[in-house]
Amino acid sequence: MITQKELAKKCGVSVSAVSAAFKRPQHLSREVREKILAAALDMGYFSAKTEVKNIGLLFNNFHDHFFGEYYNEIIYGIMERLSQLNLRCQIFNKVPEKYADICELHGFLVVGNNTVSIAKPLLDFKMPTVLVECTKKEAETFSRIYFDNYSGVKQLTDYLLYCGHHNIAVLNGETDPEDFFWKNFQKAILDSFAENNVSSTHMKFYQADYSNIQTVELNINKILSTNKNVSCIMCSNDLFAYQTLKILSGYGIKVPEQISLTGFDGINLPFYLNEPEVKLTTVFADRTDISKQAVDLLLQVIPDKKMRIVKMETKLLIGKSVKRLRV
Repeated sequence: MITQKELAKKCGVSVSAVSAAFKRPQHLSREVREKILAAALDMGYFSAKTEVKNIGLLFNNFHDHFFGEYYNEIIYGIMERLSQLNLRCQIFNKVPEKYADICELHGFLVVGNNTVSIAKPLLDFKMPTVLVECTKKEAETFSRIYFDNYSGVKQLTDYLLYCGHHNIAVLNGETDPEDFFWKNFQKAILDSFAENNVSSTHMKFYQADYSNIQTVELNINKILSTNKNVSCIMCSNDLFAYQTLKILSGYGIKVPEQISLTGFDGINLPFYLNEPEVKLTTVFADRTDISKQAVDLLLQVIPDKKMRIVKMETKLLIGKSVKRLRV
């Protein structure tokens, strides 16, 4: 086993400097510490399990992440897993400019789909980092864990086609065409139509905005006025679907008797909201599981800094919001 004395000789520093690199990093310059850590990695010093104590948690929208129905479950799950492992956590909404402000942290979990840009300084600091639920193209330079939505959306579309729904309107909120969540969402739908030998001529995509729920109603009006024969509206998340349900109800349109409706992600509604009378057919993404695995993935990345990618499966969850049009 490599000793700190051997590391010190390799780096041309004192043994106390090597010890500080692991236990008191604020006492060293960034350059000296990185030199020691690089040598430790190269010489196999980290082959034995290293002690990890402090983790950084980074996301850029405190309100949406703590109060939103999607990311709050992920953040809660991360905090619970860290607690189980007796790890301390420090929360950031941006990376500090000074290396000294984060040098005592062993790694970062970066949560959310729009956090790649604020996470980039972590690459400069050579900080072990895992992106959680980020599907932007720029995420490809990081270790990451995210939901592979293809299988779930494919199952959902197959189910709709089996039920006789060929005239489908897809309501999306992602504006980035390179986002591989949205690319897989589209691909799964089109693949399902092709494999079931159903023409996709009457299937149309509509663009809402995740950050502005009012855009859902604008699109529902567009769907109803331009696509009189639409039998099902597929929403790219459950919030869009619940908002659509509310809008259709206000128009006197019953789900699923007159129009079927589906969502994606399987969120739990807040306790203070009444559950809709119609249980939503959706695609379930297990946010409790991804939280646990995100922490465990970071603990794998920290010792060797190798890039790792984990894709979490999604699956169809059948409710009562889809009408069978054929027997």
